[in-house]
Amino acid sequence: MATPTGITPTAETSKTPPTDTSTCSVSTPEEVELEPTAGLSSAASCINISLPGYRPFRPVYTHQCFEGEYIAGFSPTDEAQDQARSTADRIRREANLERHDTMLPHSSYRHHKESDPRLEITLSLSPDCSRCSVTCKESTVPPTMAPNEIKKRPIVDTTNSAEEDKGSQGATKRQKPSVTFADDQQNGSRTNVAEEAMAATTSTAAAPSASLAEKMEIKDILCNLRRALPNIMYETEADDGIAIKDGYLQQPHGTILTEYKRKIRVGEGNKEAEEEGDFVITLANGSDKDVTEYHNKVQGLAMFFIETADNVDLSSDEGGGFWKVMQLYRRHENKYSLVGYTTLFHFNSPFKKPKPGIVMRVCQALILPPYQRGGHGSMMLHQVYNIADGYYDTKLKMKQECTGNMREIVEVNVEDPAPGFVALRNKVDFQRFKDSVTSSNDVIDSKYLGGSVGAPGPDIDNETFWLPLPESEAIVGAAKLRITPQQIMITHEIFKLYALEAHIARLSCSVESIEGLEKKYRLMVKKRLLKLHREELGACGGKEEQKAKLGLIFHETLRDYRSLLKTI
Repeated sequence: MATPTGITPTAETSKTPPTDTSTCSVSTPEEVELEPTAGLSSAASCINISLPGYRPFRPVYTHQCFEGEYIAGFSPTDEAQDQARSTADRIRREANLERHDTMLPHSSYRHHKESDPRLEITLSLSPDCSRCSVTCKESTVPPTMAPNEIKKRPIVDTTNSAEEDKGSQGATKRQKPSVTFADDQQNGSRTNVAEEAMAATTSTAAAPSASLAEKMEIKDILCNLRRALPNIMYETEADDGIAIKDGYLQQPHGTILTEYKRKIRVGEGNKEAEEEGDFVITLANGSDKDVTEYHNKVQGLAMFFIETADNVDLSSDEGGGFWKVMQLYRRHENKYSLVGYTTLFHFNSPFKKPKPGIVMRVCQALILPPYQRGGHGSMMLHQVYNIADGYYDTKLKMKQECTGNMREIVEVNVEDPAPGFVALRNKVDFQRFKDSVTSSNDVIDSKYLGGSVGAPGPDIDNETFWLPLPESEAIVGAAKLRITPQQIMITHEIFKLYALEAHIARLSCSVESIEGLEKKYRLMVKKRLLKLHREELGACGGKEEQKAKLGLIFHETLRDYRSLLKTI
């Protein structure tokens, strides 16, 4: 089953650099694995994706198309290499990591030679993302240029900002070699991919692994790319690829739930500008043939942006459950383009406490890069909760699908969420918890907020404020918000941090007083973390190691909570 977001598995790296003298000069500084980011790996740097009217973007993940995240026998263009190095340098700088001129942007770069031809793949998507064109452009390093004449270029900051589209992996240390890049001198030669792509259409097997000396055939590159692409239209007349501009939907799939407006950036380069767009969120049945056919065309794109993305059959009723898909479109007068989607699996839970019903599971959520960081993900998740709360029952005719207590959605959960989606979910759940507590406080017993019913804010001076939420209370409160018990414990902690920081700012507390309040908060949160990570902590070598590990987990949790509150 597919998952919302994930972490890129990195290729295994040797602690001893290659001895092949034909490879780029290498060294092995101690490096921290960087979080997955658009265009960071070698294969991702070779690929440019475009939607009509928006700035081109690169994949975050390519491991499902190319093992090791590189394309054997090819390097990215020199400009793309500079962008990758600049992105890696920015990430290290912002994370206060060691920076070194010879550090690789990504472990995939260790597979390259200085003399490798450069490869640029342009994927032009139709507005509805149901088809695309592919152009492969190969450039060679001039043969008169000896390897010792190829000099490393200085890092030039070509990234747009710290808000580049990226994954969210925690850092892990690895030994890596590093590379010296080539100058910009190169001869361009274009590869026509039409015939080779046609030859690859019937092949579904992965291309064989290649060594440093081997070069991947264009037809095999296309075959691998097909796993993540919609139908390829073989239009290769222009050097820069063909943008398939007329592929809009005339009508959105499913039932329209809500419509809203958002500011978006359109155009590129000097012509980039901000405009207001109209957006529509719909919900469609997976049993609908047209819905399934359309989703089958577009869902592969998730492999470029979700580490554990997997194709799903929306028509499947495995385990007695059923699928729905929430789709987000931009409306252009009387036609529609795709912005993103969320797949939702529904299944009966007859033994769910405190009452049985349907569990709705978010399995895969994608917002295309041109629209990311525009609040669309939060809007879609809010609509998921609105469906669970019965807000759209009449519109969706939910009563005709299920009967009795099995009709009611009793919980919304998420399958194997990665850090990016965890942050989004925590933010939305916190907002819903806060709204409930500040209005009626009917979610949890008021004593777990310091007995603040009817009061203007939580009573931090009341010792009951610092009580952790017990499991029995969490089950009852979670059922009211239709989230998991673990989620309501998390939102309860975030709310108390929110109240604590507001209290400190309002009263200008002394340092001693602040330390005392923070200690109470720390002990409360650690009680939950100790239970949650019992197995991991039990594997520690002794009490001191266990204490240190728990402290690290707490500080990571506190950092995430504070980062979330900064966005509120």
